[in-house]
This record gives sequence, structure tokens and C-alpha cells, in this order.
Amino acid sequence: VLPLDGKCSVAVCGCYAKPDCDDLMRGGGSSGVKRRKLDFDIPSRLAERVSGKVEYQGAFHFNGIMGGANAQEQRLALVNAALCDVNVVCVGTGARIECEAGDRATIRLPDVQEHIIIETAKQNKNTVVVIFAGAAVDMSAWKDLVVAILYVGFPGENGDAVVADILTGKINPSGKLTETFALDYSDIPSSN
Repeated sequence: VLPLDGKCSVAVCGCYAKPDCDDLMRGGGSSGVKRRKLDFDIPSRLAERVSGKVEYQGAFHFNGIMGGANAQEQRLALVNAALCDVNVVCVGTGARIECEAGDRATIRLPDVQEHIIIETAKQNKNTVVVIFAGAAVDMSAWKDLVVAILYVGFPGENGDAVVADILTGKINPSGKLTETFALDYSDIPSSN
């Protein structure tokens, strides 16, 4: 599935693909580096790189990440996933979940994000998940339902263009993680 074929149609969902606030793309506290360019738009960057249609739905909102979501946008995300060649789901944490003020209660993504990954993957077997986070994320609930996972951290300035370049194969990040991610929270000694 990756790199994306230049002629394929792409469904993109998740508010992290086109955030309406800077808090999604950084951690909280002193790790919260503000970008100069606030325009962050993965669907537009993909549309510049593929000739097929690129459809976008937010599917969930930043202030609804911890629970609620827009049902109409979720339905449209499912429809787009079913109609397109490839489905890209953008999820993550951000300053309101990851900050210096305290520890995360869980390393799982919020329920609404896991739900949209699972449900869109049921609609399209060619589902790719892009994760924006500053630490480990438990992927056990959905990792076997998707064909690729791209962990981009908090990418900073022009990160949308870089993610689009990785998805389309213009660049190969060939990166190594700075830490080992446990498959499940119970694999971490401090979980006991």
C-alpha cells in the first residue's frame, strides 16, 4: 500500500490531519514548541502529490477527543474509507494529553480514535494509521487490522509536507525510535 500510487484515491480522516489548533502538534509545558506556520493540512499536501481524489473528514474533534465525537463526520469518514483505494487515519495525543504537569493515565489512544481506526479499517483493508504523539502508544487493539503504521511524533514546521512525502514514497525516513515500545501496557514494569 505504501508508497501510495500516484493515481490512487485517498480517504483521510482524523482531526490530526488538519488540526484547528496548535495543541495537537506538540506536547505541553516546555516541550511545547510553537510553529511559525500554523497551516497544517495533510489532505492538501496529498492532493498536491497524487492525481486521484483526496477526501477528508475530521471524524472527531480535539475538544471531543476524550469522549464524544461528531456522528455525521464519523459516518462520512466510513463512507470515504469504503469508496477510496487507501484510507489514512491520523490520530494522536497533543498538549492536553501529554504534558509536564502529570503522567498519562493510559498509553492507549482515546476510545473515539481507536473506534475510528477499527471502523474505517473494516471498510477498507488498505488502512494506514499516522500517529502524532510524543511517547509510546498502545496499538494492540487495532495494529493487526491495518497495513501500515507511521509514527511521526510531533513533526514541527512543514510536518504535513513531510508526512505526505513519506506516504507517497518521495522520501524514506529510515528512522529509528529512541525507545522501545511495549506491545501492551502490561509489558511495562511500572504497570504493576
